[in-house]
Amino acid sequence: MEDHKQGAEVMHQEDTSPGSIDYAEDPRPWYKQPELRKLYLMMPFLFLGSTTLGYDGSLLNGLQTMPAWKSC
Repeated sequence: MEDHKQGAEVMHQEDTSPGSIDYAEDPRPWYKQPELRKLYLMMPFLFLGSTTLGYDGSLLNGLQTMPAWKSC
């Protein structure tokens, strides 16, 4: 069986450093990029949703420790 890949250099992902990949920065401002506009428009709703869930959970947990709540 003959090896056809003689002399080929194998580069693993661990061998590459993050600085070796050349990412070109987009010169457009965020409001002219549809992906970022969508992300920034969704962020307040996602933040409010997670905040509301955290508050509701904390409130109900606190109510369940009160004797008046347990007697209901």
